[in-house]
Amino acid sequence: MFTDAGHQLTFKLSDDATLNLKKYGVWLYKNLIILAPSTDEFGGDLSTDTIAEFVDNGGNLLLIGNANSGDAIKDLAPEFGLEFDDTGAYAIDHVNFSPALDSGKV
Repeated sequence: MFTDAGHQLTFKLSDDATLNLKKYGVWLYKNLIILAPSTDEFGGDLSTDTIAEFVDNGGNLLLIGNANSGDAIKDLAPEFGLEFDDTGAYAIDHVNFSPALDSGKV
């Protein structure tokens, strides 16, 4: 799908010590996809500040997280107006719930 659109893909582990988005002041990529929800710390030069700078300079970011996201994702998400609740937190709608799927109670 991505390669059909002309994109070249580079895969690296989230804690890879060689992770860099920029070299000699030049961005190496146009798009960044982070598929590492449980990562507690990024490797190499990848940090919250670097990723925010990347996006601020026109880069695209696709970030995947879940209810059990690690510290790296939880620290990065607020930079873009996203929040993750604490692990084990629930959002319950006591008025508009499906009685077949949920009692509306914890």
